[in-house]
Amino acid sequence: MARYFRSDTTGAAPQWHSADLPDQGVGVTYPVVTTAPNGDLYVIARLDGTTARSGRLYRWNNAASTWSLVAIFAQSDNRAVYPDDLQFDSAGNLHILWEWGIYPATTYRHQLSYLVYSPATGTFRDHAGAAVSVPVTTGTADIVQPLISGEAYGNDTGPAVQSAKLTLDGTSPKIVYRFRRATNFEVLYAYVSGSSWAREVVYNGGQTTAALDITWHPTDGKRVYYVTSSGTDRAFMATKPGAAWTTTSIAPGVPVERLAVERDGAGVDVLYLVDLTNLRLYYGRN
Repeated sequence: MARYFRSDTTGAAPQWHSADLPDQGVGVTYPVVTTAPNGDLYVIARLDGTTARSGRLYRWNNAASTWSLVAIFAQSDNRAVYPDDLQFDSAGNLHILWEWGIYPATTYRHQLSYLVYSPATGTFRDHAGAAVSVPVTTGTADIVQPLISGEAYGNDTGPAVQSAKLTLDGTSPKIVYRFRRATNFEVLYAYVSGSSWAREVVYNGGQTTAALDITWHPTDGKRVYYVTSSGTDRAFMATKPGAAWTTTSIAPGVPVERLAVERDGAGVDVLYLVDLTNLRLYYGRN
């Protein structure tokens, strides 16, 4: 079951409130949370089941101080949902990103998928704006990264997806994720082009770690952040000012293994860089 604490009044000590959550008695993993423009909270998480682990969307009603289940947004037999990211766009719509793995759990996932939820209408749709019935399955989901030749569920040595993040340019989704075609996990960028998903390789020069992020800059456009598993410099930012991607080291000489990036209200990328070798957390602004 979920372990949930919150303060009863502003500034007070956190209190045990797990009993307030929906879906009592069910195992919860991989929660991702974001704040709506009106102050409500939305959470996606993976919930245990006997033949599948589903993806569910929850809402915290800030005015009423209550939680509710919005929908089971993804569920497919013999599959487990792996939530990746959750972001509101400029029109107040909620964008959802996740991967599928073989049930009950796996390190290597497939079929990176996407949905848009409208709190105003209570409806779901795909990247082209078409209405979608939930829960979606591996057969009906809006797939960002389809299966390729040689890729299969349960094959831990073949092609696979691992980790993904999204940002928004207005209402348009921009996605970064790691994809293994052969030995190394490359860094890929996906976006909507016309009525389809387009994909580009950002980095394939060596092995990467499961640490990446993306923001949208008014001049640079997409800013992709990623970490390599070896080298003197490990953390990088990639942009595409013209026809080719350009890479910049963002922490020279630091053996970064994990990172997170948030764009603040002033339009600055705030970086959190983790050095597990020396047990240090670095803070940066870009």
